[in-house]
Amino acid sequence: MQVSLHEGPTLVGTATIEHLDPPMGVAFGPFEPSEHYSLDRHANVIEGEFVEDRGRVLTASADRYGVLRTCTVALA
Repeated sequence: MQVSLHEGPTLVGTATIEHLDPPMGVAFGPFEPSEHYSLDRHANVIEGEFVEDRGRVLTASADRYGVLRTCTVALA
């Protein structure tokens, strides 16, 4: 499933969901940043170190399902 990640109306990047873990409520996949992605603004983990939960400003949407209900989006 292809997912678009936005901060407000701005496309931050896309991801292809390849792995789902329904009991944990998480999904994983490679992320392709757009020119609007900023490591310092959007990444939760930088060089293996947790910085903070920066994903609360992001929304995820899929063509097939529309906007997805998420608590946060984690980019590492």
